Amino acid sequence: MSSKFSYLLIALTLVLGVARAEAFMKEGVYLGLGCGAVLDRYDFQAKNVSTGLTIDKQTNQVGCLGTIFFGYGFTNDSCLYLGGEVGTNYPRRTAKIHRQGVALTSFTFTNEVSVQDYLTFDLLPGFRFDEEWLIYGRLGISYANVSLKLEENPAAGVAEYAFYQDRYGFRAGLGISHAFNDFFAIGLDYYYSWYEKIDTFIELYTTSQKQRPQSHYVGVSLIVTFPRDGW
Repeated sequence: MSSKFSYLLIALTLVLGVARAEAFMKEGVYLGLGCGAVLDRYDFQAKNVSTGLTIDKQTNQVGCLGTIFFGYGFTNDSCLYLGGEVGTNYPRRTAKIHRQGVALTSFTFTNEVSVQDYLTFDLLPGFRFDEEWLIYGRLGISYANVSLKLEENPAAGVAEYAFYQDRYGFRAGLGISHAFNDFFAIGLDYYYSWYEKIDTFIELYTTSQKQRPQSHYVGVSLIVTFPRDGW
């Protein structure tokens, strides 16, 4: 699915590139569709609160992330730009962590950790070089769902425990956009995200579990700017 989307972006770029830009992209109302690579890092801790035995783990997971966003922007007479975007990312990103037990220490357990951004809100302060080129920073927050699951272990007699909690994330990055014509542009973006931790407790085994995700994203997007006076 992701490879087909990448081919579509390349094809659109080649087709649209024959037209010279004559209007400002991301000026007024615009819509975007993006796809890129994401590196997620999960910091995990399991602790037996009765004995104090603690295991700390980290795992990295590389995947593909899609995004849809809707924005509005304007440029002043000094070519300073300010935009705002609301979007969503998909799909949910997951990773697995294998560890020794902290309550049942003779067994090995598997935790599944994940994160998904439901809604993202970003401010884009930037500078417009000319009609074709725009560079901008990105500062924002995301409303996300973070999960922590202890998978079933029949040998240890342990059932599955799954916890899902809504958390806020924070985002910072840079981007650049190039317009092909009055309506279409392509963007290249990087941003770093970090999230509030999820903290859980399994009373039967006096075990607390925590995880905190953070992400690096690099991707391209196709941007459609809606003309203020109609098509």
